[in-house]
Amino acid sequence: MTDLLSLPTELQRQCFSYLDGANLRSVRLTSRNLRDVATEILFALVTLRVAEESADRFTSLINDTNLRRCIRTLYLDSHIDKYISYDECCSCPPSDWWKQSVERWSRSDLLNIREIVLDAAWACVSDGHCASLMFALTKFLCYADINTLTVKHLQDFCPDQRPDWSQVSAKFKKLNLLITTWTSEACPDHDIENVERHAFFNERLNAVWLSHSQSRLTHLTLHCNTYWGVYPRWQPEGLHFPSLRSLAFSKWTVMFDWQLDFITSHGETLEQLILTDCPILYASRMMSHQSSNALHLRPRDTARGKPPTANIFCGMRWHHVLPRFQEELLKLKHFSMGRGPINSAFSLQADLSADEAFDERNSLIPCVDSSRYAIFDFGEGAIPYERLRSDLHISPNGSELICSWLERERWSWEDRETDESVKKKIAYPDCLQEDQDALRELLRVAATGRVRHAENLHNAIDSATPERVRALLKHLSTTSPANFAYVQGELMLRPGALKRARSEEQDEEDDVTESDYSGTESDYSDTESDYSDEQTDAPVRRQRFNICEQCGEEYDVLHNKKKSELEVDYEGDFWADHDERCHGIINTQEMREVHPEGFVWTCCDELGTEPGCKQTRHQPNRAKKLKR
Repeated sequence: MTDLLSLPTELQRQCFSYLDGANLRSVRLTSRNLRDVATEILFALVTLRVAEESADRFTSLINDTNLRRCIRTLYLDSHIDKYISYDECCSCPPSDWWKQSVERWSRSDLLNIREIVLDAAWACVSDGHCASLMFALTKFLCYADINTLTVKHLQDFCPDQRPDWSQVSAKFKKLNLLITTWTSEACPDHDIENVERHAFFNERLNAVWLSHSQSRLTHLTLHCNTYWGVYPRWQPEGLHFPSLRSLAFSKWTVMFDWQLDFITSHGETLEQLILTDCPILYASRMMSHQSSNALHLRPRDTARGKPPTANIFCGMRWHHVLPRFQEELLKLKHFSMGRGPINSAFSLQADLSADEAFDERNSLIPCVDSSRYAIFDFGEGAIPYERLRSDLHISPNGSELICSWLERERWSWEDRETDESVKKKIAYPDCLQEDQDALRELLRVAATGRVRHAENLHNAIDSATPERVRALLKHLSTTSPANFAYVQGELMLRPGALKRARSEEQDEEDDVTESDYSGTESDYSDTESDYSDEQTDAPVRRQRFNICEQCGEEYDVLHNKKKSELEVDYEGDFWADHDERCHGIINTQEMREVHPEGFVWTCCDELGTEPGCKQTRHQPNRAKKLKR
């Protein structure tokens, strides 16, 4: 015990993190010196269920000022068996007692919570747990400063599984979704044409979960228990996450270049890409509504025989895709692809492979296996090359023994196809060595080579003259419409952008007014006034960056604020021994008042103990502007 007490607090936390709840409770009772660390870890994760007993215990916990500050992760859990499947969605509103319980929990009670995990059931039940969990989630997103939101078993058919974004000003930067699709136990062959499944991937996934969080997400995980991407179609056009650093997909099927374009469009920020059981559909037999993604045009099930289909063969291979990732994902540091965990599931048992793949996604070992390619058949959807087969043997003593193996899948399309040329195209791609070489090279470059190449280019740019860089930038803007749009978006203002930015500012008026400067407002009306922003149909002709006539520095018109602020001085030593888990959150108004020496003014970089200086908006130097 003496040796453990001599360790720094950080190492004690690391040691205790391996203990289960029972052992942590024992440590709290047996050692006063270690009680605080054990308490912090024991209550770091708290589970809340839609049950009166659970709600009462949670209320008691957050009413304790010493315990509620330990809560970092809130686990919203269904109180029923989450792996029971049902034939239909039984949507019910949350009960009154649950609403009253949630309303009692205030913002001050939940300040330290940074992560919420919502673990729902595989299907709705009659007590309205879906609506209850979402009601609580909406409130927690309003009250707590959430950094990570994880939703497990997000049902494709449930209308209640969506937060009320009109009440939420969410700030989470990490979004992890495990999607669970509805299956008809009576007729599973019709699952591929399930209307709710297509509506979710075609519409609700973007509208409800992704569009609202584009500007702030740094980590995005989209896992599913069935294949998606091509059919049911997920079309990410219009979606872009400018700060995205980590992207993880599971069972995402690939057939089109625009799917890869979505990934490579984040090449300037993406550092981690994980593809679990994401096959290329190299051969597809589709009906017309499947290839065109027009579910409403599907034929009725009244005809006899096979419906009319068309064969589609895709020449895309992983040894084509991986070099593209290598070239366009400039900051990629970690890449992984492979089948992921697979489990045996017998009658009346849930297949937990999707759950394990979701939980273990960051530990997926990169490999080239048979899951990298699949075919699509009109009646079944995406079909892998191999499936897990299992046998259950019961020994004489009553113990169960499960034997599992991967077995080559029998494709009815291949068996019944009479055209030999088509049969050859259906055959599994013979490119194992090429794919392995491409993966090996991508991993090598991601680990070592890219930094060196990037540094060489950056050094060349730094050494170039301003005239050469300007000439190169002008030339790039003429090489393609995409380059022109990108350069224009970086250097020019869209009509209305400045007015919107100004309307969002809540700064107080400076003591120094606009009339205190040598120039008048009319001198800058062509660049600084808000009038032309009202003309939403005006051409793009306003510069985003100007040179200030007073300080001589470049400034961004959209971030040209009047007021100086106190920001946390993380570079200094003042907060070196401050632990937010024990001593409180640093970036608060209370800390600014109590410990001003731990903050600096944005205007002059002086400590918060100084009075600061007066600062107003930059004013453009007309002499530095290009003539129109």
